[in-house]
Amino acid sequence: MRILSLSLLLALTACSVAPTSSETSSIETNSVDDVVGTYAMKITLSATQKSVFLPETAPSTSDLYRLGEIVRDGEGFKIIENNCAARFPNTGALKAYVKDLTVQSIGESVTKLTVTSEAGAIKIARDSLTQVLGANLVNPASDALPTNSKDPRVIDADGDGKPGATTRASFGLLSGDIYFVQRSTNTYSALMTSDGNLKGLIQDKTEQSLIGKGSILIPSLALSPVTITQDKDASKSTVTLERITAGSTCDSVLAHYKIAAE
Repeated sequence: MRILSLSLLLALTACSVAPTSSETSSIETNSVDDVVGTYAMKITLSATQKSVFLPETAPSTSDLYRLGEIVRDGEGFKIIENNCAARFPNTGALKAYVKDLTVQSIGESVTKLTVTSEAGAIKIARDSLTQVLGANLVNPASDALPTNSKDPRVIDADGDGKPGATTRASFGLLSGDIYFVQRSTNTYSALMTSDGNLKGLIQDKTEQSLIGKGSILIPSLALSPVTITQDKDASKSTVTLERITAGSTCDSVLAHYKIAAE
């Protein structure tokens, strides 16, 4: 569930780089089970975006908040993630926001997690995860995204009676609703720090199609693609997992990061 970019999100294929040794745990441990628990997750993605109405170098920063739970899965591990909210603190000339309900409509994901212990340091690496917002695809990772609202694969993700997912956007003096579909594919790795939390980097590929608009007066906006490219500086795209109480909800995650619900 780039991300805006007009991207949501939601938000995210490849491997990431872990924190420096100065950030990692000084606790001597050989137990990979130390990672089991519930986490408030924050994913920050730094990217550039290009569309028919924005320059190629337009910066885009998005923060995606998730509820994560790492559990044992037989001899290995898995992580259960639920998207909670997306915020866009720096989107250049384009300002946008997406309702929390829209982000949460992506639903729960369950992904294999590799956990290793090296010289007393615990490392996690999550397998690649693809999430699609605003459309039902037979093959989520490879099918072409819909390019117009009449495509039968387009769904009303947020239940507002409009096609795909809705973002409220402003560009200079212009503002209004934009309808889009999005696919994010990402993977991340992280190291456990001395406080028992996890910090690392994420690498993401996000695709977006604008399939319609409400009152916003940009004639070329509808039916145009948005190209989102992650910043080449890998250190700008991060993932943090901070421990919270078992049984927590998305409301708990937002409260943990002091984020107001939308």
